Amino acid sequence: EDVDSTPAYLLPSAISLILAFLLKRFHHSGGIFRLREGLVFLFLSYLITIFIFAIPIWLIADVSYSEALFESTSGVTTSGATVFEDVESLAAHLQFWRAFIQSIGGLATILLFLYVPPIIGVAGLQLSRQESLRIQSPGTQFGKKVWGIPQILFKILFI
Repeated sequence: EDVDSTPAYLLPSAISLILAFLLKRFHHSGGIFRLREGLVFLFLSYLITIFIFAIPIWLIADVSYSEALFESTSGVTTSGATVFEDVESLAAHLQFWRAFIQSIGGLATILLFLYVPPIIGVAGLQLSRQESLRIQSPGTQFGKKVWGIPQILFKILFI
Protein backbone atom coordinates (compact mmCIF):
# COMPACT_ATOMS: atom_id res chain seq x y z
CA GLU A 1 0.00 0.00 0.00
CA ASP A 2 1.23 3.45 -0.88
CA VAL A 3 0.67 5.72 2.09
CA ASP A 4 1.72 9.35 2.28
CA SER A 5 4.63 9.33 4.70
CA THR A 6 5.36 13.06 4.60
CA PRO A 7 3.98 13.75 8.11
CA ALA A 8 6.24 11.03 9.53
CA TYR A 9 9.27 12.98 8.30
CA LEU A 10 7.89 16.45 9.05
CA LEU A 11 7.36 15.67 12.74
CA PRO A 12 11.04 15.00 13.54
CA SER A 13 11.98 18.00 11.40
CA ALA A 14 9.65 20.22 13.43
CA ILE A 15 10.96 18.81 16.71
CA SER A 16 14.55 19.43 15.58
CA LEU A 17 13.78 23.01 14.54
CA ILE A 18 12.05 23.71 17.86
CA LEU A 19 15.00 22.27 19.82
CA ALA A 20 17.45 24.29 17.71
CA PHE A 21 15.43 27.46 18.34
CA LEU A 22 15.33 26.79 22.09
CA LEU A 23 19.07 26.10 22.21
CA LYS A 24 19.77 29.29 20.28
CA ARG A 25 17.34 31.30 22.40
CA PHE A 26 18.64 30.19 25.79
CA HIS A 27 22.33 29.97 24.86
CA HIS A 28 24.61 32.16 26.91
CA SER A 29 27.93 33.00 25.35
CA GLY A 30 29.60 34.08 28.57
CA GLY A 31 30.95 30.71 29.64
CA ILE A 32 33.28 28.15 28.20
CA PHE A 33 32.46 24.47 28.01
CA ARG A 34 34.51 22.51 30.45
CA LEU A 35 35.18 18.84 29.85
CA ARG A 36 32.30 17.65 32.01
CA GLU A 37 29.73 19.92 30.32
CA GLY A 38 31.07 18.99 26.91
CA LEU A 39 30.73 15.26 27.54
CA VAL A 40 27.22 15.67 28.97
CA PHE A 41 26.27 17.77 25.93
CA LEU A 42 27.69 15.10 23.62
CA PHE A 43 25.80 12.32 25.41
CA LEU A 44 22.52 14.24 25.37
CA SER A 45 23.00 15.09 21.69
CA TYR A 46 23.37 11.42 20.83
CA LEU A 47 20.37 10.49 22.97
CA ILE A 48 18.08 13.16 21.51
CA THR A 49 19.21 12.30 17.99
CA ILE A 50 18.35 8.63 18.53
CA PHE A 51 14.87 9.50 19.81
CA ILE A 52 14.20 11.89 16.91
CA PHE A 53 15.53 9.50 14.25
CA ALA A 54 13.22 6.75 15.59
CA ILE A 55 10.02 8.70 14.93
CA PRO A 56 9.66 8.02 11.16
CA ILE A 57 10.52 4.35 11.62
CA TRP A 58 7.87 4.07 14.32
CA LEU A 59 5.20 5.94 12.32
CA ILE A 60 5.83 4.25 8.96
CA ALA A 61 6.94 0.70 9.70
CA ASP A 62 4.77 -1.71 11.61
CA VAL A 63 6.99 -1.79 14.72
CA SER A 64 6.75 -0.65 18.33
CA TYR A 65 8.54 2.50 19.46
CA SER A 66 11.10 0.42 21.37
CA GLU A 67 11.91 -1.46 18.14
CA ALA A 68 12.16 1.86 16.31
CA LEU A 69 14.54 3.07 19.04
CA PHE A 70 16.63 -0.06 18.58
CA GLU A 71 16.74 0.53 14.82
CA SER A 72 17.69 4.17 15.32
CA THR A 73 20.36 3.33 17.91
CA SER A 74 21.73 0.70 15.57
CA GLY A 75 21.99 3.30 12.82
CA VAL A 76 23.55 6.06 14.93
CA THR A 77 26.10 3.64 16.38
CA THR A 78 26.61 2.07 12.93
CA SER A 79 26.29 -1.45 14.34
CA GLY A 80 24.16 -2.65 11.43
CA ALA A 81 21.71 -4.64 13.55
CA THR A 82 18.06 -4.47 12.55
CA VAL A 83 14.63 -5.50 13.78
CA PHE A 84 13.32 -6.03 10.26
CA GLU A 85 13.27 -9.56 8.89
CA ASP A 86 13.50 -8.41 5.27
CA VAL A 87 15.07 -4.96 4.94
CA GLU A 88 14.81 -5.05 1.16
CA SER A 89 11.01 -5.21 1.35
CA LEU A 90 10.78 -1.86 3.17
CA ALA A 91 9.60 1.18 1.25
CA ALA A 92 12.37 2.99 -0.61
CA HIS A 93 12.00 6.14 1.51
CA LEU A 94 12.39 4.10 4.70
CA GLN A 95 15.48 2.37 3.31
CA PHE A 96 16.87 5.82 2.50
CA TRP A 97 16.07 6.98 6.04
CA ARG A 98 17.97 4.00 7.48
CA ALA A 99 20.93 4.75 5.20
CA PHE A 100 20.80 8.42 6.19
CA ILE A 101 20.85 7.53 9.90
CA GLN A 102 23.83 5.23 9.38
CA SER A 103 25.76 7.83 7.38
CA ILE A 104 25.18 10.52 10.01
CA GLY A 105 26.12 8.04 12.73
CA GLY A 106 29.29 7.05 10.87
CA LEU A 107 30.39 10.66 10.44
CA ALA A 108 29.63 11.45 14.07
CA THR A 109 31.64 8.42 15.18
CA ILE A 110 34.63 9.45 13.08
CA LEU A 111 34.56 13.01 14.42
CA LEU A 112 34.00 11.74 17.95
CA PHE A 113 37.09 9.53 17.90
CA LEU A 114 39.23 12.19 16.23
CA TYR A 115 38.33 15.07 18.54
CA VAL A 116 37.40 13.66 21.96
CA PRO A 117 40.39 11.45 22.93
CA PRO A 118 42.97 14.23 22.53
CA ILE A 119 40.75 16.64 24.45
CA ILE A 120 40.32 14.35 27.46
CA GLY A 121 43.95 13.29 27.36
CA VAL A 122 43.39 9.64 26.59
CA ALA A 123 46.65 7.92 25.74
CA GLY A 124 46.56 5.17 23.20
CA LEU A 125 46.26 5.23 19.49
CA GLN A 126 49.11 7.12 17.91
CA LEU A 127 46.97 7.63 14.82
CA SER A 128 44.39 9.48 16.87
CA ARG A 129 47.05 11.82 18.24
CA GLN A 130 48.64 12.47 14.87
CA GLU A 131 45.30 13.05 13.16
CA SER A 132 44.09 15.31 15.94
CA LEU A 133 47.20 17.44 15.76
CA ARG A 134 46.79 17.77 12.03
CA ILE A 135 43.10 18.63 12.14
CA GLN A 136 43.28 21.11 14.99
CA SER A 137 45.72 23.40 13.23
CA PRO A 138 43.36 24.49 10.45
CA GLY A 139 40.51 24.69 12.96
CA THR A 140 37.17 23.50 11.74
CA GLN A 141 38.24 23.06 8.12
CA PHE A 142 38.66 19.31 8.54
CA GLY A 143 35.18 18.95 10.04
CA LYS A 144 33.68 20.96 7.21
CA LYS A 145 35.40 18.75 4.65
CA VAL A 146 34.26 15.56 6.37
CA TRP A 147 30.65 16.78 6.52
CA GLY A 148 30.85 18.18 2.98
CA ILE A 149 31.45 14.80 1.34
CA PRO A 150 28.05 13.27 2.18
CA GLN A 151 26.31 16.56 1.37
CA ILE A 152 27.76 16.41 -2.13
CA LEU A 153 26.79 12.75 -2.47
CA PHE A 154 23.22 13.44 -1.29
CA LYS A 155 22.89 16.32 -3.78
CA ILE A 156 24.15 14.11 -6.61
CA LEU A 157 21.70 11.41 -5.55
CA PHE A 158 18.74 13.77 -5.78
CA ILE A 159 19.66 15.24 -9.19
